[in-house]
Amino acid sequence: MSDSVFKSGKFWIGIAISALFLYVAFRGIDFQALLNVISRVNPWWILAAIGLYIFNLCVRAIRWQYIFRHVKPVKFRGMLEATLVGYFANNVLPMRLGEVARAVYVGQREGCDKSASLGTIAVERIFDVLMAVVVLAITFVVFPFPEEVLGEWTEYFKIAGQGFVIVSAVGFITMFVMVKKRDWTLKLIDRILSFLPDKGRKTAGRLAHSFIDGLAILSSPLELLVLFVLTAAVWLTNLWPIYVSGLAFAAPGMKFGAEDQLFLLTAGAVAAAIPASPGFVGTFHFVTKKAVEIILIVKFAEGGIAATGIDPALFGEWGLSFAVLIHGLYILTTTTSGAIIFMFSGVSFRSLKNEAQIVKNEEE
Repeated sequence: MSDSVFKSGKFWIGIAISALFLYVAFRGIDFQALLNVISRVNPWWILAAIGLYIFNLCVRAIRWQYIFRHVKPVKFRGMLEATLVGYFANNVLPMRLGEVARAVYVGQREGCDKSASLGTIAVERIFDVLMAVVVLAITFVVFPFPEEVLGEWTEYFKIAGQGFVIVSAVGFITMFVMVKKRDWTLKLIDRILSFLPDKGRKTAGRLAHSFIDGLAILSSPLELLVLFVLTAAVWLTNLWPIYVSGLAFAAPGMKFGAEDQLFLLTAGAVAAAIPASPGFVGTFHFVTKKAVEIILIVKFAEGGIAATGIDPALFGEWGLSFAVLIHGLYILTTTTSGAIIFMFSGVSFRSLKNEAQIVKNEEE
């Protein structure tokens, strides 16, 4: 890691945020109880969860291959390898350089323009954000938020969910218009931004144009729909490792239903969005722990101890155990597979990191 990284304020802020969330997540935890819960985990379900997570990564690679064909047709294997290398880089490099590293890697391996490659990843992120809003909307509507924990906020979550449904629909329609009427949209944005001060107008204009240019890689509204379906498949298959990981704990409360899985997936997405150290250490552990606790509280309120099979005093330990397990699965799977692929790729990690940093600085 270069000295410039250590001198970056963003790097140290991320480390501090992770440390804070780790402290809060582990505060008040009975470590002996935590170890007892983890020690009883069924390893066969863990292996199944790893397999399902790899399958999810394959679906992600298929989606990226569909987008990338506008830049250059690349075989599925090449897309999967680049995807895994990108996740590996995200786990070991600061400031989310993994996405840029993925674009640089596929550019070097496939001999294509790195900026164009980065544009395809931008399209992925756009659709992931839209799907995150959809999942958030569904979660807020269907999940039985406990009044004993949230009080009057329970009703507000339902209202917010309905609002997110509208936002999702508007977002998809807006992207449809942007793809169909790109030049008209750019002119409209420029007209709207003309009332801002020069500095603000240039910054907002650059972001807006980058957003639309990213979507411009899609040639038709039909492609927009196909990509939305592929993104839904990415998020759907991301639920499966969550479900199987819960089964590994062999307790009724950890057998997560569909609404529980959505809630945990949403929690993970929120945790990943918080600035933190590589691999979103700390933020994921705290947010996921609290999400599992809420799920257990709901089940306990509905059916007592029989519904959870867990002592309510140990909900925190079980929640943190699940967070540690599923985070470990993610890190182990992506880091190990990405590192192995990288070792045999012939690409220098140092050069990849340095070039990714240069590309990121140019984009900013």
